[in-house]
Amino acid sequence: MLGQAREHAVRSARPASGRWRGHIQHVAREWDIKLLIGLSFLIAVDIGFVAIYSFHQIDNLLHKDSATALDLRWHIGSDNSYAEMFGYAKSLAVVALLISTYRLSRKWMYSIWAGVFAYVMLDDALLIHERLGRAVAGPSSSDWAWDMGQLAVWILVGLILLVITVGSLVRSSGQDRTNGVLLLVALLALGFFAVAVDLAHVIFRASFPGAHQLFTVIEEGGEQVVLSLAVALAVLIRRSKRKDDALPVV
Repeated sequence: MLGQAREHAVRSARPASGRWRGHIQHVAREWDIKLLIGLSFLIAVDIGFVAIYSFHQIDNLLHKDSATALDLRWHIGSDNSYAEMFGYAKSLAVVALLISTYRLSRKWMYSIWAGVFAYVMLDDALLIHERLGRAVAGPSSSDWAWDMGQLAVWILVGLILLVITVGSLVRSSGQDRTNGVLLLVALLALGFFAVAVDLAHVIFRASFPGAHQLFTVIEEGGEQVVLSLAVALAVLIRRSKRKDDALPVV
C-alpha cells in the first residue's frame, strides 16, 4: 500500500516539472548559434569595461604613491561613461524588441513591459531616483540621509512597477504569462543589483580597503550582465511570437 502511494505521488509530481519545461519550451527552442554569439559579444564587452576599471583600481591600491585618476568615460560607476552608454543601448534594444512583440501579438502585456524597461532606463539616465531621494532627504541632509532617501524612492517605485507587472501577468495566460514571468525575473535580477547591492555598497563601502571598488564592480557589472541577458530574452520572446503569428488560423 505504501509503495503504491509513493508511486502515485511520484507520478503526480512529474507532470508539474514537465508542464514547466513545456511552458518555457517555446522560448528555449528559439535559441541558436547566432544568438549565442550575440550574447557572448555583449557579455564580453561588459567584462571588458569591468576589467579596465578593475585593473586600474587594483594598480592604484598597490601603488598609492603613484595613483592616477581613471578617465571618467571608462569608470563603470560614473554617469555618461562608456559602460553606461552601452547599458542604455541594451535597454533601448529590449524596449524596441518588446514593442515589436506587441505589434506582432497585439497583447498589451508586452507594451507594458516595454514601458517598464523604458522607465528603468530613463531613471538611470535622468537620475530620477537620485533627485527624488535628495528632495525626500532635504537639501541640507547628509550623504547617508540622501542614500536612504534614494532607497525609499526605489522601494516605492519598485512596488508600483511590481503591481503593474503582476497585474499584467494575471490578465495573461499560456505562453504570454510565461514570457511575463521570465521578464519579471530579469527585472528582479536588475533590481537586486541596483537596489540590494547598492544598499550593501552604501553600508560597507568603507569597511575594508578596496570595498568601494569591489561593490562598484558587483553592482555595475551585475546590472550590465543582466541587461545583456534581458536583450537575449527579448529576442527569444519576439522570435517565438513571430512564429506564432506566422501560423495559419484554423
